[in-house]
Amino acid sequence: LARRYPRAEIHALDISADQLARARKLCAIHRHVTFHRQDFCSDEPFRNADYETAVAVEVFLHQPPEAVLGVLQRLRDVARFIVHIDWSEDWRWATPEHAWVHDYRKLHEQAGLRCAAFTLPEKVDGLQQQLFIAGRELAPALLELERTSREEDWRTMLSPNVLPAAAS
Repeated sequence: LARRYPRAEIHALDISADQLARARKLCAIHRHVTFHRQDFCSDEPFRNADYETAVAVEVFLHQPPEAVLGVLQRLRDVARFIVHIDWSEDWRWATPEHAWVHDYRKLHEQAGLRCAAFTLPEKVDGLQQQLFIAGRELAPALLELERTSREEDWRTMLSPNVLPAAAS
């Protein structure tokens, strides 16, 4: 993000001092990025609490549903959009310690947000990730893109595996 949006004001937040130190090192040349320690699940106010977009990558899967709902409600009040990538799939087995598989659509709805979800094309470490875009309002074109994407996902899952002619 820092490289792609050099004029953006970016505030990186994490509870882990180690993660922040690593991020500072990786982004050292980007002067428009600041780093702050933040416990998302606390009542601690977000710094510079007026954001266009809040971005989270594999954060919410490490919190129980009630904590995720609280964070989504707090972010809803300070950010126009919430964009996150998290583990999200039908899962009937025990989850690893400190990991939850959430119904993000339901959590967004409970937080008063509309949500569009997109399945990422490849699994990460054998787990299905999804991209979620949430906000009080979402553009109709984004919701239509989500609808057609879901239809395409179903078509792909239902179609028989077809080998290329050379492999037959």
